Amino acid sequence: MQGVPPNSNTCQLCGAAEETVTHLFLDCPFLLRVWRSGPWPLDLSALGLQSMVDWIKLLLNPITAHNVNPDDEHAFVVYAVIVMDSLWFARNQKVHHNTSADPNVIFQSIQRCYK
Repeated sequence: MQGVPPNSNTCQLCGAAEETVTHLFLDCPFLLRVWRSGPWPLDLSALGLQSMVDWIKLLLNPITAHNVNPDDEHAFVVYAVIVMDSLWFARNQKVHHNTSADPNVIFQSIQRCYK
């Protein structure tokens, strides 16, 4: 495949760790920067999420898990899905087309989708 580095397990967004689902969606410094810029500035590293199961539980119950206002619960879930989709898209663009990933550009894209 074009742009796929041979035998590379390194995160395509931060280049600092092994790319796993947990790293990509919970631990990646690139992702953490994007989350801190949003309308719900989450510090995922402070939430103690150990797995994608923990993250999904938070998404299914953001009111208790992260003190999201009940009126904002649906909006929070939609925003979280947009963030995850945008991150996955940026990762795939890097892998398949060798495009650079800029957290500010990703954040602007998320904002356009969210509005």
